[in-house]
Amino acid sequence: MYAVDCEMVLTSVGSELARVTMVDEKATVMFDRLVKPPNPVKDYLTKFSGITREMLALIDTTLADIQRELAETLPGDAILVGHSIGNDLEAMKAGEILFFKKISELLVFHPYLIDTSVIYNLKGNRAAKTRLRFLSEHFLGRMIQTGKGGHSSAEDAIATMDLVRLKLSQDIGFGDVTTSWRFPEDYQSPIEAKVFRIFIYVLMLLCISKIILSMRFRTQFHLICF
Repeated sequence: MYAVDCEMVLTSVGSELARVTMVDEKATVMFDRLVKPPNPVKDYLTKFSGITREMLALIDTTLADIQRELAETLPGDAILVGHSIGNDLEAMKAGEILFFKKISELLVFHPYLIDTSVIYNLKGNRAAKTRLRFLSEHFLGRMIQTGKGGHSSAEDAIATMDLVRLKLSQDIGFGDVTTSWRFPEDYQSPIEAKVFRIFIYVLMLLCISKIILSMRFRTQFHLICF
């Protein structure tokens, strides 16, 4: 399995590919390329994409280069994983070159895809998608997409892969409220539980400090009086 995540920028013709990252099942980044959009960039969308003007200034890698490289890198039976992976495939123009391999002059479609926005359904509506950030927090206990510099495509791809591996370790209904699966009534997200534990720890430290200060004050008062 390979998890893929793409970052886009806004050009004169719309959203175009600017970065492709792919990780394997061990969370090793095996492919990470910046891409020069063929059309003038209007907005780098840095807040979301993490892409800046400086990052693309000297890049001459084209979409065709990316398509060729990935087609050569991926085995024919590779399972591709992504969150709303259709958007990533569209950005890479997958239907044109990437996942079609020429064998004896025939084009063979690469059909093996897993979409975490589909296999995890927390809204009870197949058309409604849950954000990757929410899934990562509540199922992996890991906050992602928190930096001010935009998303990390590697971080997103790794989270996506980990979510798929978690799903495969559970029963088929896990994380899908359209089945009988539900969060436990006393459920706390791992992040919430961690924050609560830290709060209790700090509260205990404050109480201990107050007791120590109180004891010191009483001792000093006792010495002054005598």
